[in-house]
Amino acid sequence: MTQRELFRLIIPAHPYKNVFSAVANCMTSLGPVLIGTSLNKSFLDLDVEIIDENNYQGPRDKNNLPDHDLLQRQRPARFAGFYCSLTSTMPRVFELASVYKSVGATTIAGGDHVGHLSEEALQNGIDIVVRGEGEFVVCEVIRALKNNRGLEKIEGISWKKNKKFFHNHPKKVEISDLDYPPRPDFSLLNFAQKIVFYPISRTRGCSWRCEFCTVRSRPRWASPEKLLQDILWLAQTQKARKFFIVDDRLNEDEEGTKDFFESVVRAKGEGRLSKKISFTIQIRLEAAKDEELLKVMRRAGVRIVCIGYESPIAAELKAMKKGLRPQDMVEYTKIFKRHGFWVHAMMIFGYPAKEEKILLNAKKRVQEFKKFVKDAKPDTLQLLLATPLPGTELYARLEKQGRLYPREIVGWENYDGGHLCFEPDAPMTALEVQNSTIEIMSWFYKGWNFWKIPLLIFVFPFIAPFSFPGWKRLWRNTLWGYMGHRIIREWLKLNAKTDFLRRLVLAQKKVGMN
Repeated sequence: MTQRELFRLIIPAHPYKNVFSAVANCMTSLGPVLIGTSLNKSFLDLDVEIIDENNYQGPRDKNNLPDHDLLQRQRPARFAGFYCSLTSTMPRVFELASVYKSVGATTIAGGDHVGHLSEEALQNGIDIVVRGEGEFVVCEVIRALKNNRGLEKIEGISWKKNKKFFHNHPKKVEISDLDYPPRPDFSLLNFAQKIVFYPISRTRGCSWRCEFCTVRSRPRWASPEKLLQDILWLAQTQKARKFFIVDDRLNEDEEGTKDFFESVVRAKGEGRLSKKISFTIQIRLEAAKDEELLKVMRRAGVRIVCIGYESPIAAELKAMKKGLRPQDMVEYTKIFKRHGFWVHAMMIFGYPAKEEKILLNAKKRVQEFKKFVKDAKPDTLQLLLATPLPGTELYARLEKQGRLYPREIVGWENYDGGHLCFEPDAPMTALEVQNSTIEIMSWFYKGWNFWKIPLLIFVFPFIAPFSFPGWKRLWRNTLWGYMGHRIIREWLKLNAKTDFLRRLVLAQKKVGMN
């Protein structure tokens, strides 16, 4: 019997240990799973597998990365797809694209980065770029390639022929009916260690226009019933218990969001869904004003809320177009915690001013951030440097101002939120900005959390019982505090090896000379 052709979809490895590493090896990205599921159900006589290099336990090469030469020898893929939504993973994508092209595979890429820089991808081993939402477009591309038809009539792709670039219209493809795509099939993941947190989604697009964000499509959402059915199916077929709703703004459709969580509460009450089902969500801080929403979220099993605070400095919030006031943020946080949520604060340090100049030195900014964190008391903290991702207004502004550091010195792999990629506002220097984030994160994730662990196990029970109201929060935050400390130490070791601080000084000098 002739073996069917294989489409291997690859989620590339992160270049550095970072704040996302703690969950990357027990989760995966939803977009590639949706692409793979659509291909698998498209009647294309095609086998589909997904390799998530961040959640992988298969054969490895000498660099301890997945061994694609061996994978290709064991089961050759005619088509190699690449997930390119994270700019920092692009060097790995280009490396793998050359590997697969060298053995005759057709390479296809999709995601925010290549959607905005299609020609760069087409010059680095990619044959076809899918721009925008690609579940259905990829199926059209594979169908055309399998039937030896041309690509000219397929909307939303870029390709190259005879050294000439072609960008088919429209520039972006959006799926309007989000009830239509099939349920995500996580069984397509090959060599995955384990999926603990299952990513799911109900909304796409956003009505806000934050300067640093790549999301520019109009807001759309699936029905609450569609998402509930996906959860019921995953709970039954995959034994899923923990879900991460990846929507950037879960409350974009406020009434639908409430209906969804109410349907989860009903399903648990009727026994159709286990009471152990829990959720991690991303939501705007202003949702604290809607007490009805918070109550139903809590009853449904929402445990962790990931919130984009961004900055405690008003002028920075204005430049980002966040629509938040610093004076409200502490009070909103207290409301979330009062309802029993664990709060994960996502913040940005050193955001470049726009019209209004922010004449704060690095020391004063660090003080402002520490003061805010002390007042708000989030459970965990993710502090990133402002990163001008391609396709954002921030990238266009800094590029026009000549403030982006040269790519040959600060490459795409450093566009991960942990490394400075542009000339910061005066009076700060590049080294001051880089070291300030390390100082704040090291202050928050202290090494002495390691010694608190035995104290909480052996001493605390004699002072207060395990039923003490703050016990779970104290225990969890101590463990995460130590884990965060370990990640920071490993990150610093890696950066010492790559000599990033010296390169940063060199990049600042080059921009200064220009």
